[in-house]
Amino acid sequence: MMDRFNHLPTLKIDTAQKLAFTYKGKKHYGVKGDTVASALFANGVKIFGRSLKYHRPRGLYSLDGECSNTCMEVDGIPNVRCENTLLEDGMVIKEQNVKGS
Repeated sequence: MMDRFNHLPTLKIDTAQKLAFTYKGKKHYGVKGDTVASALFANGVKIFGRSLKYHRPRGLYSLDGECSNTCMEVDGIPNVRCENTLLEDGMVIKEQNVKGS
């Protein structure tokens, strides 16, 4: 979790409370207050989806919850917008629409 800002006045995460989650079959850790997107980014995930036509990699863009680039399968539910879904302990997160890349 090296990709975090050290201090922000609006930071509402609790770095003392670690949350475990699984992404692509591997165990990762986030902190209480993280969204799924911020926890994945803090763990080194930079590609969240692919473009429809040319299958080019897509990362985090606006973090406002309106972008379809960060839709993933969370706990078996498809098309979850990761930017505004809070991370919970034990979540299982899978990519979607990335086959063949």
